[in-house]
Parts: sequence; structure tokens; C-alpha cells
Amino acid sequence: MAPKTISNHLLDVSVLLVFAIVLVVSATSEQDKCLKPYGDSCTDSTPMPTRAEGLGVYYEEPCYGVGCGFFRPYCRLCWIDPKAPGRMDRPQCPQCVIDRERRTDTQDLRCKLPPGNSCTSGTPKNTKKEGLGVYYENPCHGAGCGFFQPYCRLCWIDPKAPGRMDRPQCPKCVASF
Repeated sequence: MAPKTISNHLLDVSVLLVFAIVLVVSATSEQDKCLKPYGDSCTDSTPMPTRAEGLGVYYEEPCYGVGCGFFRPYCRLCWIDPKAPGRMDRPQCPQCVIDRERRTDTQDLRCKLPPGNSCTSGTPKNTKKEGLGVYYENPCHGAGCGFFQPYCRLCWIDPKAPGRMDRPQCPKCVASF
């Protein structure tokens, strides 16, 4: 058997390097589906009614076909629950979307969003003293929306709170926050 030449060693190293890059790219691309666009990902911005239907959203570029362009470009609607409406027209969600949804079953994201400065954590003290709270809702329309920042909805915790009739009851996470 002939000894390997330097060019053969370089070829072996090049093949290994390309293989490693392919592994890294393919390993991170699945996670990127739930992280992009960075700072306001399709997955984190999925409207609560959509989640309640057993559907999710992830980033896909390029994105073609049914479910693409859901609430903004490159966001694809997918199904988490096999009984979700329109399941046959959409792909199953990537594992990262399913995992995030499982976490939100016990942890209501309406009190965690937007990241870094959630509507709930930024609720003014005088608002809390009045028996009111704030949670994230996107899209948000009607009474109580846009309270101190976009997509923050004013709600009531105390049934005797002022303006209770104009606002929805707060999600449980607001009262326990």
C-alpha cells in the first residue's frame, strides 16, 4: 500500500471540513426555523388564537405554497395538533415549534412577551393597585389595546376594578406574575 501524499491528506481534510460544515448548518437550520427573524421570530409572534387551534408558525425562506406568508413574509403556518383545522393543507410543525408549544401549556406566553420588556412585567404600580393588569396580544384591537406599548392589552384582575366592563378579564398568569 502506497503512503498517502500531502495532496491526499488535504483532500481528506477538505472532505471532513465540508462534512462538518454541512452537519453544523443542518443542525442549526432546524432551530433557526423558530428563531428567525431574530428579535421577533415567527414562532414567538404566533397569535394566541392560532395556538389555541393547534397550529403553529415557523420561519422558512424561500417559502412557497399553502401556509406561507402567514401574518408576514417567510412565516409558514403549520400544525401541531393532528386534529387542527386545515391540517391536510399544511405541513407538520418542526420539532422546535412543538417543543415551544409544550412549554407554553404550563407557561402562558401572554405574560412573557415581548421578550426583554414584557407587557405584564412593565405594568405600572398604580395600574396594579386599581386591580388591573396588562398582557401581550397580537393582533390587538379594541378597548385596552396599546396600553403603554403596542400589543399590550389592559385587563382586569379584580372584578370591582374601574372600567371592568370595557376590558377583558386577565389571563391567570397576570394575577400570578
